[in-house]
Amino acid sequence: MEFEIDEIEEIEYIGNEEQYVYDVGMVDSPHTFFANDILVHNSLYTHAGAVLESFGYKDFDDIEKASKFLDEKISPIFVKVIDAAEQKLALKAQNCPECKITFKREMIARRGIFIAKKRYVAWVIIGEDGPVEPGSNHEIEVKGLESVRSTTPEKVRELLEEFYKILLKTQDKKKVNDFTKSIYNQMVNSTPDDIAKNSSANNIEKYTGFDGSAEKGTPYHIKGCIGYNMLLKRAEIEDDVESIYEGDKVKVVYIKGCTEYPDYPYDVISFKSNLPDQFGAMVDYDKMAKNVWVKPLTIFYDLYNWQMPSFDTEDIEEIFGC
Repeated sequence: MEFEIDEIEEIEYIGNEEQYVYDVGMVDSPHTFFANDILVHNSLYTHAGAVLESFGYKDFDDIEKASKFLDEKISPIFVKVIDAAEQKLALKAQNCPECKITFKREMIARRGIFIAKKRYVAWVIIGEDGPVEPGSNHEIEVKGLESVRSTTPEKVRELLEEFYKILLKTQDKKKVNDFTKSIYNQMVNSTPDDIAKNSSANNIEKYTGFDGSAEKGTPYHIKGCIGYNMLLKRAEIEDDVESIYEGDKVKVVYIKGCTEYPDYPYDVISFKSNLPDQFGAMVDYDKMAKNVWVKPLTIFYDLYNWQMPSFDTEDIEEIFGC
């Protein structure tokens, strides 16, 4: 079984106060639930078009004007209504001495794709600090997706954000497909560094068997660490190239085997900075490209009910101009 682990980026000590903190989430959509007949959620998403229609707003085509109206006229009303309901719930229904829960407007987006709770991408018109400049770093807001995960290769993160931008701004299937295929073609002709996933070498000893091989059930990136250290010994370059040690940051790629060591038992190898040429590792660029690039895009294609383009032959749709 293969699985991936998201690494903790920072831990901050806030004191030793003995109190319990609970974070409850739902597996099924829409990721909200009822607790004692109360709908529990910490976010509220509203369809701006329906809101504007309810107020008899006419200037739908003027995005800047409509967004300003929502920000200055509608958002304050929403906040007051929601905060009043929270006060009533806390003070009367739950007998709390004081309500500490308040809402604020986070963003006004031209278009958004919400996959799950805290997993979305949005084309932001107005952010928390005011209007967002077109083309700025804050124009495309991403939460919980691969482009903001530390395990995703840095160059791939940038390309994923470009994909989100093209999809949200154009919704043009051909443009999206052309970009998807062009980046795939770049990746299968790239270098191991550009396409490798990022991870950490934790619990190497735990997963190493008595014979020095990876135990059954070893995470794929740790299996790669064990294999890397094994090949260092076999290539007799331990004095020149540093082994992978517990806690090291590593990069991970799938391989088709090693030309120098055809009996290498794993389809994955990890490395720290550069993959030694002495191993003769044949990186599986097709598998890596599909893992780090195609796989994160699949959910968007499914949401739009589009078929993922073929990466081997011309699409029939392109041949016939569909």
